Amino acid sequence: MITCVCFLSLALVRYSSDGKRLFFIRSTRFHDSRFLRLFRNYALLTGLPALAVITYVNVFIGEAELTEIAENYEPYNWEYYKHPITRWIVKYIVDPEEKHHEKALHLLSEEMDRMKFREQNLQVQTLMRTRGDGPWYSVSTADKSLVDTRPKATPDS
Repeated sequence: MITCVCFLSLALVRYSSDGKRLFFIRSTRFHDSRFLRLFRNYALLTGLPALAVITYVNVFIGEAELTEIAENYEPYNWEYYKHPITRWIVKYIVDPEEKHHEKALHLLSEEMDRMKFREQNLQVQTLMRTRGDGPWYSVSTADKSLVDTRPKATPDS
């Protein structure tokens, strides 16, 4: 006898002399176990080398110490940091503050140029309107007395 009770998520299974056994219906754990297996592999693949490098740097290299510097020496921007990993990140990955400052100045300069262009364009437009100038200044126009304004029997073709 096989019956299925779906709303209880239990199903009766045929049994012989062993007694009644239940077949538990549950969702698959394949995706969960696959995710955990891949997570463990990638964590070990990236975490162990990073942990080894960090441990090596902290144990054998250590933090920087303050020393006297030459009179005319100007330190680089990454030399202000104490930890070697922070120094490496600032030296090779992060842009220096001077570069950010130059970028901001360039943007301001470009905007100032645009603003000057807009002001000059507005001034030219107003002067053209007040003086009656326009793009037709170099084209000679016909005299008004030469234009025939009478109604025509046939349109021009």
